[in-house]
Formats: sequence, structure tokens, C-alpha cells
Amino acid sequence: MRTFLLIAVLVGLPVQAHAQFRYGNELAADMHAWEKAEAAETLTSAEWHQAGEYSGYVLGAADAYEGAGVFCGYGKVATEQLEAVVAAYLKSDPTRWHFSANSLVGMALREAFPCG
Repeated sequence: MRTFLLIAVLVGLPVQAHAQFRYGNELAADMHAWEKAEAAETLTSAEWHQAGEYSGYVLGAADAYEGAGVFCGYGKVATEQLEAVVAAYLKSDPTRWHFSANSLVGMALREAFPCG
């Protein structure tokens, strides 16, 4: 009976989904905070948050892209290396920052760790 009541309550609640599309400009801003953190510079709490956003975004995208066969070597490549590769790719050509953050991570990893 409790389970039925819980399900009835949950079904009756309005559900909101929020998807956020990120562009390279946002990823680059987070990358700058990540670089400061890597250099052991003093960061504000907002910058620590941005550094974590960068790391989490890159690793999440890398996990998805590895599973899809976009790049190879995920189990053999260190987390720091994935983050650094994407950072180098972003810094190499800021004219790409208007692309989606997801596509930029994929292009960086495919270029650095091609399959085959």
C-alpha cells in the first residue's frame, strides 16, 4: 500500500527537466580556472567551481566518446592527460570556441588518440 501511495504521489508531481547546452566559450572559461588550479594558484570559490565544471565536463564527454569509438585509449590515458589535451586544443584555435563544447572535446580527443 505504501508503494502504491508513493507512486501515486510521484506521478502526480510536475516534472521539470533542464538541459543546458554548452558552447566552447563557456568551456574555455572553465578551462582557464582549471589551469589556475593546476598551477596551484589561489582561486575564488567560483573559480574552484569552474575548474570542477571543466574537469567533469571533459571526463564525462570522454567517457561517452570512448564508448562510441570516437577515440581510443581511455583506460590507458590519465585523467590529467585528457584534461590537458582538451585544454591545448582549445588554446590552439580560439576561433572554434563558438562550436558546442561537446564537439570540441570530441575533436580534441579524436585528434590526440585516434583509433586504428
